[in-house]
Amino acid sequence: MTETQTAIIATAASAILTHPRLARIMTKTQIEERKYYIDQLRACLSDNETVYTILGRVSRSGMQRHVRIVLKRDAYFLHPNYHVATALGIRLTGENGQPWLVMKGCGKDMGLHLVEQLRAATGCRLEHQWI
Repeated sequence: MTETQTAIIATAASAILTHPRLARIMTKTQIEERKYYIDQLRACLSDNETVYTILGRVSRSGMQRHVRIVLKRDAYFLHPNYHVATALGIRLTGENGQPWLVMKGCGKDMGLHLVEQLRAATGCRLEHQWI
């Protein structure tokens, strides 16, 4: 990465973390923890990487979905759901013994929305695909 790209990413991450609404409800420890997990995800992700999402369930009203994130490596898969939940401030549920990200809302592709949030937080160019 060039110095300019690094500066842009740092500015974007600090803008997300210092948003006025978040500043009122997050403690200093939570902000530091969120920065830590954003840095961990940034180190794990590379540009033009495909992020796979899995739909677990949809609520009866259709306003809530349980989604998982999977990253494919050469011989194995990574499931960074806890890191993503903590970095983005998304609720995590442990249904069926597996961690699921709880996405609220309707009228849009929630997997793509999740990947776009991840893209904004880390500054990496990411592709999205459902499994």
